[in-house]
Amino acid sequence: MSKKGFTLLEMMTVLFVIGVLMMLCLLSIHIYVSTDPTSKLHYLQLKAMYERKSQIHSTSLWFNKNGNVNHAQSILTNGYSCTIQLGFGRFNCEKR
Repeated sequence: MSKKGFTLLEMMTVLFVIGVLMMLCLLSIHIYVSTDPTSKLHYLQLKAMYERKSQIHSTSLWFNKNGNVNHAQSILTNGYSCTIQLGFGRFNCEKR
């Protein structure tokens, strides 16, 4: 038998370690994105334009199929004050 390759156990160990490291990296990215209030608004706006149907954030705020908001307003979320403007659905969030 040739000694030029890796054993199955060595290969499985390396793949396991790589898998665990990738899961930890993706988990930390998800936690960072989910705490940012603008990320959810951007996500809903892009999803509305991609799927060509309205996406609801709350009872008073939703994005139509073009990515525009239903009306201009200010909302408070997670310690941020977000001002949403009419037109293209642009918004600005500042920490309070």
